[in-house]
Amino acid sequence: TIHEAEARNQNFGQIQNAYIRLYDNDKVVADYDLDEMFSNETAVQFGSFFKLDNEWLFKAVGAGYRLNLGDFVEGYQ
Repeated sequence: TIHEAEARNQNFGQIQNAYIRLYDNDKVVADYDLDEMFSNETAVQFGSFFKLDNEWLFKAVGAGYRLNLGDFVEGYQ
């Protein structure tokens, strides 16, 4: 999330050249261009890590929201 995004009238579209790229060794497993894909959002869930049969896995999500951190975390409680 962007800290105090609503009060500051900010979103990911205002950040130039912002991106997230996750690697597993040399392999890209997720790649998001924040200023284009999430231009109006203040929070982004890039993916989820989860454990299955003693193995940690990553699932790309790529979902944007207009929420603050508290609202976002509340969805997982």
